[in-house]
Amino acid sequence: MHRTLLLGMLLLGVIISVNAQKITVSEIPNWVTTPKLDVNSKRETQIGEGYRYLLFDKQINLPAKESFYRYSVQVLSADGIQENSDVLIDYDPTFQKLEIHEVNIYRSGKKINKLEADDFALIQKETSADRHIYDGALSALMHLSDVQKNDIIDYSYTLKGFNPVYGNQFSGFLYHKLYVKVENFHYRLLVPQGQPLQIHTNEHAYQPEKLSKNGMDIYKWSHDGMQAISFDVNVPYWSAMYPMTSYSTFSDWKSVVDWALPLYKYSANELDIIKKQFAGSKENISRITNIIRYVQDDIRYLGLESGMSAYRPNAPSKVFKQKYGDCKDKSLLLVALLRSEGLEAYPVLVNTQWKNNIEAFSANASAFDHCVVTYKWKGENIYVDPTITDQGGNLTGIYFPDYKMGLVVKPGNSALTTFPEAKKSVQKVEELIAVHDLEGNATLQIRTEYRGRKADETRSSFVNSTVDEISKTYLDFYSAIYPGIEASGPIEFSDSDRNISNVVTTLENYTIENFWKKSDTEENQLYAEVYPLELNSRLGFPQSASREMDYYLGEPEEFTITTKLIMPEFWAVEEYHKRIDAGAFIYENMVKGEGNIIDISHKYELLKSSVPGTEVAKIIESKNSVNNELNYYLTYDPNTGSSLSIPAIICCAFILAASFFFGTKLYKGYNPAPQSKSYYDGIGGWLVFPAITLLVVPITIVFNLVDGTYFNGSVWTGAGNYGNGLQVYYGVSFVFLIFMFCYSILTLIFFFKLRTAAPQMFILLITINFISLLIEAYVADQYFHELAIDSSSVDIFRGVIGLFIWIPYFVKSERVKSTFTRTYFEYKKDVVFVDKGNHGEKVDKTNYDQLN
Repeated sequence: MHRTLLLGMLLLGVIISVNAQKITVSEIPNWVTTPKLDVNSKRETQIGEGYRYLLFDKQINLPAKESFYRYSVQVLSADGIQENSDVLIDYDPTFQKLEIHEVNIYRSGKKINKLEADDFALIQKETSADRHIYDGALSALMHLSDVQKNDIIDYSYTLKGFNPVYGNQFSGFLYHKLYVKVENFHYRLLVPQGQPLQIHTNEHAYQPEKLSKNGMDIYKWSHDGMQAISFDVNVPYWSAMYPMTSYSTFSDWKSVVDWALPLYKYSANELDIIKKQFAGSKENISRITNIIRYVQDDIRYLGLESGMSAYRPNAPSKVFKQKYGDCKDKSLLLVALLRSEGLEAYPVLVNTQWKNNIEAFSANASAFDHCVVTYKWKGENIYVDPTITDQGGNLTGIYFPDYKMGLVVKPGNSALTTFPEAKKSVQKVEELIAVHDLEGNATLQIRTEYRGRKADETRSSFVNSTVDEISKTYLDFYSAIYPGIEASGPIEFSDSDRNISNVVTTLENYTIENFWKKSDTEENQLYAEVYPLELNSRLGFPQSASREMDYYLGEPEEFTITTKLIMPEFWAVEEYHKRIDAGAFIYENMVKGEGNIIDISHKYELLKSSVPGTEVAKIIESKNSVNNELNYYLTYDPNTGSSLSIPAIICCAFILAASFFFGTKLYKGYNPAPQSKSYYDGIGGWLVFPAITLLVVPITIVFNLVDGTYFNGSVWTGAGNYGNGLQVYYGVSFVFLIFMFCYSILTLIFFFKLRTAAPQMFILLITINFISLLIEAYVADQYFHELAIDSSSVDIFRGVIGLFIWIPYFVKSERVKSTFTRTYFEYKKDVVFVDKGNHGEKVDKTNYDQLN
């Protein structure tokens, strides 16, 4: 409701503001001197040149607080017409008044007047709304009609009024080349005679002519810009700068600080209500961290930056109450709260695009586009950006972007401050691929640990997206290398120590169908590929070294990916190590193996965010070398077969023989007394389900024995190479499976013979099975976690349910008691003579109540 009301009020304000504005048409001011336009010359143009500026004119009158603009554009193609047939003039109605002077089209040297005030429409575009910034600027828009190829569009206007936040100061920038050709740059700055004006140039040698006239100092630039600027692909944004001149009436950076200080004043009394919600004592690290998190996460970013609001922050109490603010608002709120905790804190003005290039210009209030905070903690200057959400780490470990330098708004400060080098983010990926057999599927487990900036970004991703959305994105990513991959469950996210070490971990589990593929070159050969796909995504460097400008590589970071392959048998591996030092990055690859374990690691450390154009050739060469290291192939020929383990076969035969011997004795000798008379001659009722279980269990055990490759000699060798612990675990599992096979067969016989011992034997069977599942899960997790040994929690859950259902049933059920009534007795024969009349008949009285 509040949001709807706020948007409604904003919309109402926009409508009233726009309707209150009127377009004024006037003559060019007398103080303006604008060049004569050559509209008759036939100009040579290049193919693909859509348009060019014939005149790019800007003139500023400081005493009058007026700015004059004139643009003359010749359109040379359909695209040029499309791009320039709308006259669009932006201004801020809170302090500026727009006066339009001329709108003409010159065609074949003839002037066509297009200026009609009623043809202009006032619109409010809010071009930064996608970044939650609303500046209230208006745009006067005229759609020109009947624009033709080679026409010259010529229009001029004046903006009256400077932003009052500057007082009597003013500053700005002049461009001396653009992305299109300019036949004439024409600039004039008029200041009171004797008024100091700081002028600095960047990437050009154009100097102004200075003359004094009518009590004014006039600075004038006039030159062509026929060499349009074209930036190479992927140029660092802080170096993608046009040749510029900065002008400023600020004498130095101290004067800029003195100008900014009054803007960042506030009343300390308004903080009492705010401070009550934070627990802990002053200078308590947890309390300070909570304050920073509150401003970052609970005060949403929203900028209403019309007029003076673009530079003057709102009061902390207002920002706290409305729960939103822009970078200035959030910074001042955080500064105020930190000061109330006894810490020394100040706002810091930065330029997120130009970074340290601002020092190349004159002291200039227009040189900044962002505000952050610095505070002192135990003698160390700490920097924090209050507009970044979902950050982690303690006070000294919070990631701060690489803004390079800024201006601390602190009394007496007279220089820009260089920030400490941004800490490299760290990402560590651990892949575990368990290859279950040499022709089928595999499982993939990926554990990723993020630190620093990467942890913040990952945390934000999980905060702002559902687990299902993220899981699908990750699955799609890995399907590029494993087409048959399927998720075994949703991705797991852990963020247990956000405010301490800022370590975020994710855990992914997949099954890979058809891990092995048929070779296209070798008959009967299968192969599998292991590839660090996430590392490859970091190596999207240029293909061509033909460039002069710097190349952006990315934010410095440390990235490590290790892949552990658990093969179903011993696998011969040749150890390998390669290190590539490209200057801007270092790469290492290591491969080693032991038994059935293969370890592959790739380490990539990006040391620089960019390199000069002259070093790109070396980067490309090094990148190509790295690409040659990324693939790792496993090959296998099914026709070669695997060696049988003779000890395993002997052991199995011995256990089977022993089980048969003792099973026979148990079969004959274990005869508990019947608990009821026999009412049933077979299995029925609920007993059908245990019967099915007993039929399935032996089959399942045989499958596990074969699938577990217990009779493969290479597997036992690999287990031994891994360590005695694994070999013992493997051996115990092997013996247990054979024992369970024999015991399940014996129980099955007792069950279908309706022996009185069948209920106890079945209860013992499911109990032993459940206990074995618990032991296996514990051992696998505590001692062999990295081997991805199957220990399903689902099986344990099923085991618990089975115990709770079948033990009471077999103990209490009358059906069970009256079904399992038979016992085994030795065949005994007593001879008894029975007198039948005159004839004596010999009768065999066989002593068997139930002979089986």
